[in-house]
Amino acid sequence: MKAISAFISAATALACIAFMQGCFNDNPVSSEGVGAIAGKVLPLTGNATVYLEQGRPIDSTTADPSDGYFRLSGLHPGTYRVRIAAAGYDTFSAFITVEPDFSYEFGCIILAARSNYFDDSIPSVYDHYPSDNAEVIYLPPDKYGQGSGRLYISVSFDRPMDRESVERALSITPPVTGGYFEWFQNTRTFSYQAGGTSYIWDGRVLYDSLSVSESRMASDMAPAAGAVPSAAITSYSVVKSFTFYFPRSQCFTDTTYTIRISRNAVDTAGAPLDSALEFSFKTIQSAISYQGIQMLPHNGDDWVALITDGIKLTFPGRMDETSTEAAIAVNLCARPIFLWQDYNHLTIYTGGIFVPDTLYAVTIGSAALDLDGKPLGTADTLSFRTAPIQITQSDPQRGKIGFPPGNSLTLTFNTFMDRTSFASCCVLVSDSGDTVRGSYAYVAYANYNSTRGTYDTTYVLNQIRFAPVTSLKRNMFHQYTIGAGVKDLDGYPLKESYAIPFITAP
Repeated sequence: MKAISAFISAATALACIAFMQGCFNDNPVSSEGVGAIAGKVLPLTGNATVYLEQGRPIDSTTADPSDGYFRLSGLHPGTYRVRIAAAGYDTFSAFITVEPDFSYEFGCIILAARSNYFDDSIPSVYDHYPSDNAEVIYLPPDKYGQGSGRLYISVSFDRPMDRESVERALSITPPVTGGYFEWFQNTRTFSYQAGGTSYIWDGRVLYDSLSVSESRMASDMAPAAGAVPSAAITSYSVVKSFTFYFPRSQCFTDTTYTIRISRNAVDTAGAPLDSALEFSFKTIQSAISYQGIQMLPHNGDDWVALITDGIKLTFPGRMDETSTEAAIAVNLCARPIFLWQDYNHLTIYTGGIFVPDTLYAVTIGSAALDLDGKPLGTADTLSFRTAPIQITQSDPQRGKIGFPPGNSLTLTFNTFMDRTSFASCCVLVSDSGDTVRGSYAYVAYANYNSTRGTYDTTYVLNQIRFAPVTSLKRNMFHQYTIGAGVKDLDGYPLKESYAIPFITAP
């Protein structure tokens, strides 16, 4: 019975491979940005087959009987399982990562002899999260918020597993008491094309881009004709992956966790894992950056917008507010205002809009401490340069033909402007030499306040409107000149005059 089961399992695998190969042969993969794997298999049995899998069969080839060489090309970047099987030998299994335009060379693979009929009857780990030696951002809950939730790990297998054995085989260092498991049929989906249609395979059902339908790959799961529905409550019989959630009390920053699943984990047929799984990850308490202090505007940036909501700093560790504030200096602001979002995020308010065309430098002294009392150790200076005062938009635009003669003229700046500085510095002249008189005002919008039953006026401080006393002359050239004397609300002037030529409509 065991030999028959092995034969059926092997036949099913080969049939699935044949089906998937047919899908891929309809649409050969592009050679652009793809990789390949190659190697040699010994001894020269003449029947070694190399399978490539990603939770499902992707491709296969036969090792050359003359020298054992094999090659699989046209592989998109990603993680694959390579499985080499030959009658009379143990199955070789390994995971590799294929990179764009990269050839992965296995070298010489020597298969170990075995006496029983070959079949890949040994379960393997397909993938896991986090990856080995990964850095995982974790912010513990504190008075400012809930933090990053909780840590978790996910493991995917290549076949249905016995849940209880996997849970017993899992160990974590440092020890974690409590927590809970969630089991799934499959945590991954795989996209590919066949016959000009895009498909997604989720381990049970094949979905196309237009509808959801069961495929030949899931036909064996369809109910038999005339089957009578049962009232019994059932659970998944195909569980290939799990996620384990740490209890919040056992989640720590700056900690290296090592995850192990021993070979005591077995599949639903009772076969143990082909090899024990072990990987580690480290928690860090940075919200954005892995190293150093990050700033918005970015360090070294120029032409930074003048209308701002402050300078934002993100620290790689949770900081002590008092010592950090004392260690910060801003070159153009003697007494900045510090606004903490949480222990990692600080906004420095410099008093309003930025000074135009100016270098800002923020120095964080080495005496700034984190919550553990550890100083930064070295001072860090971050800087950026702001943009000059500019007209970002105008109505009419420069060179406009057909501007309505009864319209007002509108200027939009990249900062808040002093309306009173325009009357003496701006002039609108027609082609006949006449100076057009008018008044200046901020662009305003009326918003209805349903509570009071009145309209509230909102002024847009970076938009200035010039309203001529009378309509402009039709079909005539005009030039509107904004002099260098116009100023922003802090008294900084436009450095160069700006001219807008236009022609009114007939």
